[in-house]
Amino acid sequence: MARKSPGLFRLSPQSIRLTGVRMEKNRGASRVLRPHHGLLQCRSLDAIGVAAHFSFMSTLLRIPALTGYIVFSALGVMATIASADHQHVEPFDLYVAPPEAGELSPDAAQRLDDPVPIVPLPSPLEKAQQQDEQERIEDFKRKHSAERDRLPKLEGTRTEKLDQLFVLLGETNSEKMAKQVENEIQKLWMQSGSDTIDLFMRWAAGAAEKKEYGKALDFLDNVTVLQPGYAEAFNQRATIFYLKKDYARSIADVQRTLALEPRHFGALTGLGLMLQELGNEAEALDVYNRALELHPHLGHVKSKVDTLAPKVLGRDA
Repeated sequence: MARKSPGLFRLSPQSIRLTGVRMEKNRGASRVLRPHHGLLQCRSLDAIGVAAHFSFMSTLLRIPALTGYIVFSALGVMATIASADHQHVEPFDLYVAPPEAGELSPDAAQRLDDPVPIVPLPSPLEKAQQQDEQERIEDFKRKHSAERDRLPKLEGTRTEKLDQLFVLLGETNSEKMAKQVENEIQKLWMQSGSDTIDLFMRWAAGAAEKKEYGKALDFLDNVTVLQPGYAEAFNQRATIFYLKKDYARSIADVQRTLALEPRHFGALTGLGLMLQELGNEAEALDVYNRALELHPHLGHVKSKVDTLAPKVLGRDA
């Protein structure tokens, strides 16, 4: 939009103003002055069109063209202003119409006097303070999470450590913490106190991984003979028998495992699987529940219970 200048034309995409006179395009017609909100108003031919008309007439009247153009242009402007209906112009009536608007209106246009909102940018000091605060919050979250999921220091004998771990396993609500406790329990179960037994156990695990079940059973048989009070040897052998579908021998080794370590939730889970596959769903459900009492975070065992409970309880009812 052109700058405001008293007594001069002000040009905009939609209008031309001449000190209180506004000329707008009218559809299919010459430029006319249209009434609007206290502006100087009239409906007549555009002053420029009048001047052009009389300039043509000056040639017919044999008046010099420049003289005729000036004279009749002045007459046209005077005639236009003289026929206008004058009204007072308020400052808020001066506005700029949007480019796509066909008619100017206060509701559809942006007022010239409206202030432009300015959002102040944070200073470098404020930015640094915000960043420091965010870092402190993140540090607090990391420390709190680490303290919550950190395994406490265990003291005492192997049995006493297992007692402490099972207490933690039953009390914690954190899956991460439960997994750490489970791993620590399994490490203690694997401890035989003998390098020879540990070597046999590693050989048996390697053979089982290669599905060389006969060789794995040979190693485990030696362990059960050399250290008959070692529960994990019977548990591992029960697993090999289960993989060979020899459920009778597997269940027998599970019973020996539980006699030596009654809290062995892994052996209980395996026993529940075999009982379920053999069709003893009620007994399997009972064994699964015993495993969950020891280790409440066994997700796969929870799924088994959710499946069996409606069948068994509905049958009993």
